[in-house]
Amino acid sequence: MTEQKYPTPVKKNIALILASRPLPSVLSAFFLGSLSSLSMEPYNWIPLLFIGLGGLYVLLALQSKHLVIFASAWSFGFGYFLFGLSWIANALLVEGNEYAWAYPLALAVLPMLLAFFPAIALYVWRKGFAPEKLSGYLGFTAALGLSEWLRGHLFTGFPWNAFGYSWIGFLPVAQIAALTDIYGLTLLTVFWSAAFGFIPIFRATPAKKIILAATIGLTLLLAAAYGYQRIPSEPAPVRNDISLLLVQPNIAQSEKWEPELFSKHFNTHLDLTESQGLTAGKSTKTTYVIWPESAIPLAFTHHPQAAEMIAQTLHYFPEKTYLLAGAISRPDKESGQKDNYYNSLVAYGPEGKILTKYDKFHLVPFGEYIPYEDELNLTPITGFGGFGRGPGPQTINLEPGFSFSPLICYEIIFPNRVTDATPGNPRPDAIINVTNDGWYGKSAGPYQHLAQARFRAIEEGIPVIRVANTGFSAVIDPFGQTAYRSALYEQEAKREALPKRLEIKNSIPYLSMVLLLGMVLLSITCRRFEIHYASHN
Repeated sequence: MTEQKYPTPVKKNIALILASRPLPSVLSAFFLGSLSSLSMEPYNWIPLLFIGLGGLYVLLALQSKHLVIFASAWSFGFGYFLFGLSWIANALLVEGNEYAWAYPLALAVLPMLLAFFPAIALYVWRKGFAPEKLSGYLGFTAALGLSEWLRGHLFTGFPWNAFGYSWIGFLPVAQIAALTDIYGLTLLTVFWSAAFGFIPIFRATPAKKIILAATIGLTLLLAAAYGYQRIPSEPAPVRNDISLLLVQPNIAQSEKWEPELFSKHFNTHLDLTESQGLTAGKSTKTTYVIWPESAIPLAFTHHPQAAEMIAQTLHYFPEKTYLLAGAISRPDKESGQKDNYYNSLVAYGPEGKILTKYDKFHLVPFGEYIPYEDELNLTPITGFGGFGRGPGPQTINLEPGFSFSPLICYEIIFPNRVTDATPGNPRPDAIINVTNDGWYGKSAGPYQHLAQARFRAIEEGIPVIRVANTGFSAVIDPFGQTAYRSALYEQEAKREALPKRLEIKNSIPYLSMVLLLGMVLLSITCRRFEIHYASHN
């Protein structure tokens, strides 16, 4: 493709002339990516994403050398993921962790790998499209939107901090996820943000630029208007037959897996639960007590004495009461399940008997399982062979009139994979997400994790009940609003009502993929039209 010529105003700008050179371009892209990461929780400075993606558009438009284009796009992604995900490496800084030496690697390697998604997508875009033309703008939107979708699906997927999550700080626009899921909102976010870079270099008359800018701005206003009319002015209605008790024990991560402290931790959960049962008045509601991820160690999960203690605690409640507890489990020999350790959510009845259990199915690579372990056999080095994998999303009914979809920690981040979507299965009344979040300290991690849980509520039209060891326990209504949110690093047990679900599922399955492919086809068609028009004029 021949080098494009750009409008004179761009060439006269000294800053842009400097940015067109290789090293300044790469460094500027890194800065813009780092700046864009501040659009995510806990900051939610949304305008910075518009500046970041708009600036990236101009930087790539100024380049004609393939290597510099790729390096600049990669550098943007590296800055974005480095600062947006830096909290992940905090897990290695927990007191007593023998792998603390690997902190720099944990900090940099994942962002380096994730940066290849935007780098490859935008490199392909820049080779095939002219940035100063309308097709270039549409192609940029399609390329970056599609790369975000692929990031959420390839290699087990990691859609953390997709650009659409920036709108959690402005819920009206976030409601678009009720139609398209987070990937569709991400596509729109790129569309709006890239316009800040495209409009100034758009090769068109000032009148056409104004019309295009007004049209793009109108789509953003319409999205906000849709959200404003969708979110009810009054708090979401709640169920009168269900009561929730969220137990956040705030156990230090450095102490959580010390065997000599297992009894103490178990009693902490019991005491927090018992304190609420002893003070409860008579009620006709059914209470669901929820403990966080891995609250019950393996030695206690099936222990008769532990079951008795759970039953005794539940009997302090005057109403019928169940316990839903995160636990480490192993299957009974009669179950036919593969003999392995499982990260589970175990449901106990009022008599302390295990009624059912759910096993986590979307495991964290290198955290809960070792990829290609059979071929690599890294267990002697890591000292951990990984958890067994559950069968997938489930709907659990402990009694008629109330069903829930259990999820453990990381599973909440995957759109359209949080409930059992088998045709004919009824939608659950709630999503119950237990997590730990104690690994990451006072960082952006717990805030971002909560934000993604809020988006799952918007997409599904189902309330999300989130219970953490520490971090943020929360009750989230179907519009992503937090009816209750705990404090960070505090111990508490809180009774809350259950918001009612919406009658129909919100987001339409595969609509975001249709929009992405539609944007790809539109950009290609527009490019062909421009070439045809140029050849006849």
